[in-house]
Amino acid sequence: GTVSVTDGNETWSDVDGDGVMSSNLAVPGGSGSVDYDTGAVSVSFTTPPIIGANISATFNFFAPGTVENPTSGKSGSPIFLFTVRQNGNRMDLVDDLGDSYVGRIEDPFTDFSNETETGAGTTTTDTTTTDQSAIERAVGLSYPFEVTGTSAGNPIRIVGTIKAEVTTFFARKTEISANGGVTSVLEEVSRRTSFRMVASWIEVNTGASASIDAVGPSDEGVVVLSP
Repeated sequence: GTVSVTDGNETWSDVDGDGVMSSNLAVPGGSGSVDYDTGAVSVSFTTPPIIGANISATFNFFAPGTVENPTSGKSGSPIFLFTVRQNGNRMDLVDDLGDSYVGRIEDPFTDFSNETETGAGTTTTDTTTTDQSAIERAVGLSYPFEVTGTSAGNPIRIVGTIKAEVTTFFARKTEISANGGVTSVLEEVSRRTSFRMVASWIEVNTGASASIDAVGPSDEGVVVLSP
């Protein structure tokens, strides 16, 4: 809604944020448009600009990953950060403008689950043979949620999913004694987690919406047991 094109005489701007540009002249004869998906701007001046006239375009833009873009409505300043708090099935979001959104987060469903194992050699003593292997278990979980609140005085719904990926690393030690007895121990060594929120921002009164694709903190390998 902030695109404006002018030759110093006639100015075209998107007053309603709908991609249709309007002229400041009382009786405009041209037309103007802006495509917010591609960034293409097209203007046909009512009176052709004079030769050598400077034609300038001005606009504000929001970087990828923010929750507001030029078609998001009129909620105010862009939002760059959400703080997520969860207690049971209650979910609270607080944005970096200080607005809060409260609702429910559902129990997760599994997106994927896999396990790989690699050998790590053997050691032999007089009485036992120890086989060591490393195991990696990866699980992807999705938590659907919906919260409501207000932003700049406008009622807001945020509907989406929080995706969690947890990769756990284990060390397996299997001891085979001389008399044939087998003892197997599986020890968790480290864990890596990551979170991502994929959702839709919906302004209840206007129907305007925007996409949220927010990457949360990644825990790059918490040591559970010392080697």
